[in-house]
Amino acid sequence: MIRIRGIINSFFKIIERKSSIKTEIIAGITSFVVIAYIIIVNPTLISHNGLSPELASALFISTCISSALGCFFMGLYANAPYILAPGMGMNGYFAFTAMPALALAVGDPNMDIIVQYQMACAVVFISGILLVFISFTKLRKFILDSIPRNLRDAMVSGLGLFIAFLGLKNAGIIISTSQNSMEIVNFLDPEKGTIAIISMIGIVVLAILASRKVKGACIYSILVICIISFLTGNISFSGIEENILSESINNFFSISFLQLDFATLFSAINIDVVLNTFVVLTISLTLTDFFDSAATFYSIDKLTDVKNDDEIKLKKAFICDSFGTLIGALLGSSSVTTYVESTVGVSEGGRTGLTAVTAGILFFMAIFCLPIFVVIPVYASAPTLIYAGMLFLKKNSISFQDDDLTELLPALLTLLIIPFSGNVTDGLAFGLIAYVILKLATGKISKINPVSIIIAAIFLIQYIAVI
Repeated sequence: MIRIRGIINSFFKIIERKSSIKTEIIAGITSFVVIAYIIIVNPTLISHNGLSPELASALFISTCISSALGCFFMGLYANAPYILAPGMGMNGYFAFTAMPALALAVGDPNMDIIVQYQMACAVVFISGILLVFISFTKLRKFILDSIPRNLRDAMVSGLGLFIAFLGLKNAGIIISTSQNSMEIVNFLDPEKGTIAIISMIGIVVLAILASRKVKGACIYSILVICIISFLTGNISFSGIEENILSESINNFFSISFLQLDFATLFSAINIDVVLNTFVVLTISLTLTDFFDSAATFYSIDKLTDVKNDDEIKLKKAFICDSFGTLIGALLGSSSVTTYVESTVGVSEGGRTGLTAVTAGILFFMAIFCLPIFVVIPVYASAPTLIYAGMLFLKKNSISFQDDDLTELLPALLTLLIIPFSGNVTDGLAFGLIAYVILKLATGKISKINPVSIIIAAIFLIQYIAVI
C-alpha cells in the first residue's frame, strides 16, 4: 500500500504541488458530482427531449465514456485537475442548430433525427481535427497572445458571475417568468419554495464548513440537500426501468459508436449548400470550444498557486481538450470540452491530474449506476456553483479606474454578456469586436495585435452569416 502511494505521489507530483492523495480524490468526487447532471441532460437535449428514446439511451453511454476518456487523458497526460465532458451550450448548438441546418442543407428538413445526429457528429469530428492542429502548432499561442489582458480578466469575472447565477437558477431561488424575465421565487410556494429553501440550507451548510476550512465541504452540502430532499419526498427511487442499461449499450453500438455520416452529407444534390453549411458550423464549434477551454484554463489559474499557463503545460491541456472532442465524435458525442465547474474541485484542493482521473473513474462507473444519477436533483449542486463563482470574483477583481474607454467598454461588454448569454465565446467575441473597432476609430491601430483583428473579423462574419 505504501509503495502504491509512493508511485501515485511521484507520478502526479502531489507532494510537490502541496496536496495529498485524499484531497485529490475528494476534489475529483466533488467535481464529478457537480458536473454529473450532464449524464442526463446531454441525452435529453440532443434527442430533442426524448423524441427518440433509442438515441437518448445511446447518448447516455456515449456521454459517460467520452467524459471518462477525456478526464483520463487530461489527468494522465497533462496532470491537470480539469474535468472534461460534452459541453453545455455546444450540445444545444449541436441539437438545435447543427442538426436541423444540415437536414435543411441536404434537402430533407423532416429527416430522421438519428440521421441528423450522425451528420452533426461528422461536423464535430472535423472540428476536433482542427482543434488538434491548432493545439500542436504555434497557432494556439498566436491566438491566445492576441487576446488583450483586460478582456482575459473580464472573462474570469464574467465566468464567476455566470457560475454564481447558474447556481441561483439551479437552486430555484431565481426563476424564469412567462415574460422571459427573472424574479425571486415565492418561498411560500409548496413546490418551488420548498426546493429553494432546501437549497438555501445547503448554502448555509457549505458556508459554515468552508469558513471552518473543512475538506469536502461541497460534498457534505450536496449530501445534506439529498437527504433532506429524500425525507421531504422531493426525490424518489421508484419508477426506474430495470433493463435500461442493456438497451442503452445495444443502442450505443448501433447508433453512436463510429457512426459518422459523411455519406448522406456529400451525396446531396445541393453540394454547394451542404459545404457552406458544413464549413460555417465547423468554424463555429471550433471557435467556441477553443475559447471556452482557454477561458477555463486561464480562470482556474487564478484560483491556485499552481500555474498551468507555461507553454508546455498549457499545450498539453489544449491537446487533451482537442482530442476529447475528436474521440468524443467517434463515440457519438457533441463537442467534449473542459468544464468551468472544474473550479469546484480546485476550490476543494485539487491540484493534479489525480482529480481528473478520479472524476473519470466515476464517469465510467456511472454507466452501471444510472438510477442514482436519475434521482439526484439539479439543485443539490447549486450551493457549490455559487461558492465557486464567489471564488472567481474573489481572486479576480477588475478595476474600472482607467480613463481609456477603448479598454473599459470592451471589458464591460465581455463581463456582462458572459453571464447574461451563458456563453463565454459570445462575451469574448463582442468584447474583441468592440476593442478592435474602438482602437481603429480612435487612431490607436498600433496597439492592436494583428491576430486580434483577424479573430474579430471571423467572429463578425460568423454572427452575420446566414445558414
